[in-house]
Amino acid sequence: MPVLTQLVVGDSAGQSALRLRLEADTVRMVMRKLAKFRSHDESRIVTTFLQKCKFFRDLPGTLIQDLVDYLSLHTYDAATTIVRRFEKTHNLQLILKGSVLKVEEATR
Repeated sequence: MPVLTQLVVGDSAGQSALRLRLEADTVRMVMRKLAKFRSHDESRIVTTFLQKCKFFRDLPGTLIQDLVDYLSLHTYDAATTIVRRFEKTHNLQLILKGSVLKVEEATR
């Protein structure tokens, strides 16, 4: 089980950023596992982290816990097509790092 490492020295903004980065690194490590192979403690680490994120902040904790069982981490190379316009998908893509370029295709 990964250990959530925290290094706290003082209360400066730099230390807060370091703590957040260490938490994010731990979450990425946990999320590389399929949900069925994550321990309860690992799922709790991800849930706690997501509760701090603006996108999830107002959701009930139990809903976030349920969502964690469906989340998986995917890494894409630059210029990779993730989804095409009008293509049916059952996934929600959350961009953790990087950006997305919206390209309009010719109309049908």
